[in-house]
Amino acid sequence: MHTMLLGTLCILLGHQTLWLGLFGKLYGTLVATLPTDPIAGRLIEWLSVERTLILGAIAFLCGAGMNLWLVKEWWDVALGELELRHTLRHALWGLTEMVVGVQTAYGGLFLGLLQQLRAPVGTPSAQKEPAASTST
Repeated sequence: MHTMLLGTLCILLGHQTLWLGLFGKLYGTLVATLPTDPIAGRLIEWLSVERTLILGAIAFLCGAGMNLWLVKEWWDVALGELELRHTLRHALWGLTEMVVGVQTAYGGLFLGLLQQLRAPVGTPSAQKEPAASTST
């Protein structure tokens, strides 16, 4: 049981760390503090908001399906005790998939927001022009 819990923890932390790495790489390239990385650039371009929302929803729904199966198993034993060896694996996979799905969707949304900063900082197009005053 402890190995499964540790595996779940490693998957969740690793997934979140990968997202943080992509955020940092994109932001560093946008503000010109990091050189462009062609591999990260292709991955960031592929991870559109739409794709990440779809992938996140699929992962979340798979995890929710596993947990609904567990509720059915629990209902079948009249809400009594479940066999831990049989059900814990499914519960952990369901939890992991649901959390990874939500992290993927949120990560894709934040990556999309960062991509909106494509105009280099300090250029005239990035700065707002003052509104023209009309005097009579």
